[in-house]
Formats: sequence, C-alpha cells, structure tokens
Amino acid sequence: LALSSQTDEPGLSFEDARRCLQQIRAEDRQHVIWFLRLVGKDENDRWQNLVIPFIRNAWPNERKYRTMQSSRAWLGLLCHTGDAFPDVLDAVRNHLGAIDVRQAVLPKTMEPLTKMFPQEMLELLDRVAPDGVGEAPYGLSRVLDLLAEAKPALIDDTRYRRLHRLAARE
Repeated sequence: LALSSQTDEPGLSFEDARRCLQQIRAEDRQHVIWFLRLVGKDENDRWQNLVIPFIRNAWPNERKYRTMQSSRAWLGLLCHTGDAFPDVLDAVRNHLGAIDVRQAVLPKTMEPLTKMFPQEMLELLDRVAPDGVGEAPYGLSRVLDLLAEAKPALIDDTRYRRLHRLAARE
C-alpha cells in the first residue's frame, strides 16, 4: 500500500483511493478487502499501521457500498486478524451489514477469536446476522456456545438472546 495522507508525497492519497473505490465494481471492492487481509495477515503492526488507517481514511462511507457481499468479505477479513481483531472490528464496524444467511457459513477461524474477544464477537455477530430470516448462518450455534463458555454473563445480553433464537432455526 503506497498511500500518503499528503498530496505532495509520492503515492496515492487516501482521498484518491476513496474515489477509486467508489468508481470500481462491487466485485473489485471485495477483492480489495481480500487484499487488505493479505496485507495485515500474521503481522499485528501491519493491521495497525497500514490496514486500519486505510479503512478509516480511504474506504467509502456511503450506505450503497455496504452490501451483503462486502459484509461477507469484511467478515472473512476479520476472521484473520488475530490479536488485532478488536481494533480492526472498530475500523470496519460502520461498513458491516447483514449477510445472506442462506449462503453464510461462519468460519472455524472465528472460534479462537470468540474465546479471546467474546464481547467483540457478539457485536460482530449481531451486525451480520439479521432478524426476520427463516434460517441462521451455519455454525451460529457453535459460536454462541463458545461465547457462553468464554463469558457466561453474555447469555443475559439481549443481542445474545436474539442470536440464540435465530440459531434455534439452524
């Protein structure tokens, strides 16, 4: 990522990157999210120094860019953040929306994060698992069990109870 916050430095400014992201196809934005996952993967300082600033400063904030497909891509990215999970979740929070639960499979990579960051994982699940659907994302029951194991007080949280009702349809 050759980004610069100032226009007189070599590279692309965050503003230029945002304009590019607004002009490319949705599939290409999903590919950018996948690429951000590769940039940050396995190195916490890359999440902090490269990926999070890019998301905060360059990613378009308009509602039309928050699609089910992009939310699934963000979910995939979040599952590979390791110790940086809370910080990356904070950066992508406003870019997350409901995912298509008919096609959703909660990845096994969520399990360690659930144990390490149960509160943040509950927030993530609440954002991506919509109400009013006939079926839950596959694996939701397992993740909820891990949440209750990691932090038993969460079972009294209204978000947990809502997700538990949704998981009963799994």
